[in-house]
Amino acid sequence: MKVVMKSTAIAATAMLGLLVSGVDSFATEKFQKLSGAQIRAKFLGMEMTDNVHWADVFGPNGDLKSYSMGRKKDGKWRTEKDELCVDRGKDDGGRYQV
Repeated sequence: MKVVMKSTAIAATAMLGLLVSGVDSFATEKFQKLSGAQIRAKFLGMEMTDNVHWADVFGPNGDLKSYSMGRKKDGKWRTEKDELCVDRGKDDGGRYQV
């Protein structure tokens, strides 16, 4: 299960890069690392999903609702040192540059 969640986190990070840069401008723009404030502004109140298997909903007070393969988990999210920090519980979370 741990390997599956790590794969999900990697996929989520990759999708985030597409969302932040915009699909139309993907070919012409270079990726830019976001600051903590920029990450918070982009994620606050948003849902990130693959539209089939999983979704993360980033609440305004740091609450995180994760749905994966029909299961719901409550967690927390925050920004720290210009990274997105996600905690979904035991052995499920991490820190990511965006």
